[in-house]
Amino acid sequence: MFERIMKIFERIRLIKIVAGYRKIPLHLIAVIFGAPNFLRPASTVDMRANGLNFSNTVEVFIANLLPKHELEDIRSLIGVAELELNNSEDSNAREFPINWNSGFGLQVILFVIIRLTKPSLYIETGTANGASARSVCRAMSLNGFGKCISIDIKDSSATLVKKEDRKFLECVRTDGTTKNFLEIVENGKRLKPGFSIFMHDSDHSFFNQMSEYLAARNLKFNLLISDDIDASLAFSDFAAGNGIALFDERKIIGGVILNESN
Repeated sequence: MFERIMKIFERIRLIKIVAGYRKIPLHLIAVIFGAPNFLRPASTVDMRANGLNFSNTVEVFIANLLPKHELEDIRSLIGVAELELNNSEDSNAREFPINWNSGFGLQVILFVIIRLTKPSLYIETGTANGASARSVCRAMSLNGFGKCISIDIKDSSATLVKKEDRKFLECVRTDGTTKNFLEIVENGKRLKPGFSIFMHDSDHSFFNQMSEYLAARNLKFNLLISDDIDASLAFSDFAAGNGIALFDERKIIGGVILNESN
């Protein structure tokens, strides 16, 4: 008995060193009751079991989200996106770690979808250096209209967004509460009616992801795109049977049609 207690204390000590004090209660809950769904990441097995369809290329991912658009148009815009985005990043224009940036595949997807759907509103959570906002604002600049609202709990000026594209960008700091987040999103929808896209790339915990997905659906956004859907089971549960998934470098991105149009 004494030996077992000592092993438990040793495990707690290691958790404290590796993950900090805040993870100790979660670990103890998992040991006693088993890991609940909201505490664990999603595997590809979970995603397939919930009916998510995996796309093997960016082109197929976009085609599944925009079934009314021709593959040839999608292919052509992917080429344009790769040229535009490969030549536009200033390595010195970073306020945050580079691994906070969205993957290049996601940036290409956003550029092509914005060009094809021509939304009046795109809202994203998680600004960081502005890698995804750069892609969106570049596409909106070519469209000639649109609004990109980027929400974060940290002050960010999205330094990667080109100077000539910044008129399409609004960076908003949230206080981290659900109430404040919803106020920002609802205000954006009220001011910019029409086709809209919501993109999640902030806190990847189950409850935050699910709350953002539900807000996008309840506020009648047309498309939902999410980075890091493997971080929790939220997207697998939310988009079960309808979601699309794609490996993008070190993580998995997802997309689902919420209200079909365009």
